[in-house]
Amino acid sequence: MLSAGCMMALRLAIGKGGLVMDESTRLEAMRIAKDMVKAELRRNGFKISSIAAKQITISAKAILKHDSGDIERRAKRIVKIRSLP
Repeated sequence: MLSAGCMMALRLAIGKGGLVMDESTRLEAMRIAKDMVKAELRRNGFKISSIAAKQITISAKAILKHDSGDIERRAKRIVKIRSLP
């Protein structure tokens, strides 16, 4: 479980809203958000292996819920590049 200090460090607030996107974009956006959570945890001195995967996923979902569209745009670009021959 993430400590209160870690949650503060991640600056996550849970509320209403969120992004609507196709499945491949959603999966890529989730990967990006999880990488963001892990990077922030590392910056704050946490070992990733000591944090439950479920907590990382919950934090990543919160990031996506409050994203202004930047992660979605990055995810769409990556999906488009991967689909090129």
